[in-house]
Amino acid sequence: LLHLWSLGIEEQFYIFWPIMLWFAYRRKWSMPLSIGLLAVASFSLSIHLTGTHASSAFYLPLPRFWELLAGALLACSPQITKISGSALVSNLFSAFGMAFILAGFFLVSEMSAFPGWWALLPVVGSALLIAAGPNGVFNKRLLSNRAMVWIGLISYPLYLWHWPILSFLRILEG
Repeated sequence: LLHLWSLGIEEQFYIFWPIMLWFAYRRKWSMPLSIGLLAVASFSLSIHLTGTHASSAFYLPLPRFWELLAGALLACSPQITKISGSALVSNLFSAFGMAFILAGFFLVSEMSAFPGWWALLPVVGSALLIAAGPNGVFNKRLLSNRAMVWIGLISYPLYLWHWPILSFLRILEG
């Protein structure tokens, strides 16, 4: 059940996230600034632990919270939506987002210290694709494609089932 660790990270984030929001709201702190500072602190912890205790950096929630906070920052920053409102910026966000994600596939290997700095590629790439909105070139042409939407619909159940199936096959086949 090792693959369920990511669900555990998400659940822990969603337990603490409302408390963090309430705390910042009560103190009348800027939400984007508060989220940004928390993300920088979490990312810094990830960098530090990746170099000293790689498995802790990968499996513990605090060094991974920054990845979820990237989405929270998008949600709390309507300025980004205004910036990506123009066709040129939306297309640039979409293109750079896709480039970052593809770079993650080709540049990160088993020898790479992950998450650490390498985790920026998929997280920033995903954030750029989301910020690009539905009119970004890759969002409109590739990600809205019927086949890609279908893959998106089955990806989560596939994620939940792939690891136990592969583990049982390994047990059976050696």
